[in-house]
Amino acid sequence: MPGEPVREPSISDGIALCAALFDPLLPAIGKRKRLLLAPDGDLTRLPFEVLPIDDGRCLIDDYRISYLSTGRDVLRFGAASIGQPTESLVAADPDFDLSGGQAQAQLASETVATASRGRVSRDLDRSHLHFDRLPGTGIEGERIAEMLNVQPRLSDQALEACLKTCRSPHILHLATHGFFLADQQRDPNKELRDLGALGWQAEGGWGRMSGPGMENPLLRSGLALAGANTFLEHGTLPAEAEDGILTAEDVSGIDLLATELVVLSACETGLGEVRTGEGVFGLRRAFVLAGAKTLVMSLWKVPDEQTQELMEDFYRRILAREPRAEALREAQLAMKKKYPEPYYWGAFICQGDPGPLPAQV
Repeated sequence: MPGEPVREPSISDGIALCAALFDPLLPAIGKRKRLLLAPDGDLTRLPFEVLPIDDGRCLIDDYRISYLSTGRDVLRFGAASIGQPTESLVAADPDFDLSGGQAQAQLASETVATASRGRVSRDLDRSHLHFDRLPGTGIEGERIAEMLNVQPRLSDQALEACLKTCRSPHILHLATHGFFLADQQRDPNKELRDLGALGWQAEGGWGRMSGPGMENPLLRSGLALAGANTFLEHGTLPAEAEDGILTAEDVSGIDLLATELVVLSACETGLGEVRTGEGVFGLRRAFVLAGAKTLVMSLWKVPDEQTQELMEDFYRRILAREPRAEALREAQLAMKKKYPEPYYWGAFICQGDPGPLPAQV
């Protein structure tokens, strides 16, 4: 009823959901414990690992689960890369308030004007959207960069131009805020009127993805980088910062054809507009289009401190040649012992090639 408080889901709700979604698969699964899931529709927003079996046990305790965009993705597992990967890249703790400064005012003003005319969602609310620094991501970035033997790009060095111009880093680790704009509300009658006004005809017409009001779903999710707040506040930015907003559309144009692993240690990075039969249009889809073989990402807002701990354990494991999906699962199980609530460990999923990283040449 309108006005009634929303009831928090209980363990019994989770068990009921597991019974509805997973139990019907058990006859086909049999005794198998290694599962590759290619969910569709709203199920792309659910990490199946967190589904409770009883009070304290979840699917992650009994099954090794990883994800695919589609079943044919398995054909890419173990395939040779196109070209050679370059040095791993770690970007973390961007200075969202980065400014171009007085000395660069004229050049930066021209740059920002150009960036402002770039492709960002018209629903990006500059008056309300603001990104707070995440101190833990700086520590995370430094420690993971040390493990990968590279220099991290932190604070004013976590720049959009740096990511757009990278060429297939062996591992790409990004620790920052992700953002996701809710699906556009559509009025089919208005869309038909708009298309009719443009001379659209039923035969040979453009279909639903054309005409006024239609927007590329890849503009509706992204990552905040250095200078993002300055851009949102119509401030002055250095050229390399561009607009500080790396959209999923931007990501789809990055060269990641030889990249073995992308880790998005951010909030809601796995979300995007859901289209039944087509997966998620968002960062999740964009990194696949760019060529990344494996993507580790979050499906809800994650706590800073616990994420840092989880990520360090995960990297220790993959650098010890544990399979990628198994390394994430073991790191999550270790966190589950310390923090039983799925909120602390369950947001991250592994999509793509689950095997161990090949040795970097």
